[in-house]
Amino acid sequence: MGSKKTKAELIAENEALRSRVAELERNGNQEPFMQPGSPGKAEQGEGMERLQNILAAIPHGIVEIDTAGKVLYGNPAYHKILGYGDGELIGTSLLDRTESEEERKSLSDFLAMMARDQPPPKPYFTTRRTKNGSRIDLQVDWNYQRDREGNLVGFTSVLTDITERKQVEEALRKSEGRVRAIADSVPVLITYVDKDHRFQFNNKTYEEWRGLAPGEFTGKHLREALGDEAYDKILPYVQGVLAGEEQVFETEVPYKGAGKRFVCAVRA
Repeated sequence: MGSKKTKAELIAENEALRSRVAELERNGNQEPFMQPGSPGKAEQGEGMERLQNILAAIPHGIVEIDTAGKVLYGNPAYHKILGYGDGELIGTSLLDRTESEEERKSLSDFLAMMARDQPPPKPYFTTRRTKNGSRIDLQVDWNYQRDREGNLVGFTSVLTDITERKQVEEALRKSEGRVRAIADSVPVLITYVDKDHRFQFNNKTYEEWRGLAPGEFTGKHLREALGDEAYDKILPYVQGVLAGEEQVFETEVPYKGAGKRFVCAVRA
């Protein structure tokens, strides 16, 4: 299996493929002088079909628009993401699919600004309305489309539907909130330290026991948070946990001068 291509690579590949398709189409309508060994019309036709198959197989939506927002090309994934039949959107305008005059003007102004100022391309996140009226979340990676003289003629974008990912992230956020609420309600010291020995979570009981402000230790290294002596004392237990062992110990740890004795169960 090859490495997964980035959105920028997909855009560049699409531009190269489209240019090659256009070249083959031009050559297909001419009678050029053929050098020995050069591809004939049949081979050129096979080349165009192969390039079109590649564009059709790309799972991301690829769309080309002119500077006014007219759709010049959209691969099957682009139409599928937005709920349209293959090719249905070609020749239409993005402005015609806005929901209000305000949104239409905003999009028109945005396209004019892009054509005028031509800021460096960078991904952005947006929502779009599908054919059936539902809203989807999209990540858009894009680049400029230029002619041979370097003049701006439009934009090429790669669209990734992130609706499901956003829903999962929201569900995880709510789940984490519930877990945190439960952890904060129990009279037991609970902390979570990552493999780099940095605090990622401390429950309310732990923070109150240490006299900490909420989240005060989050992101801090154990040595920085506990002090050298305490860190050196518990380090063997931490290393044991990272090796896959369960550690249970009773000790007194001088937290930066304030001695605390406790029984600790540490699990990976």
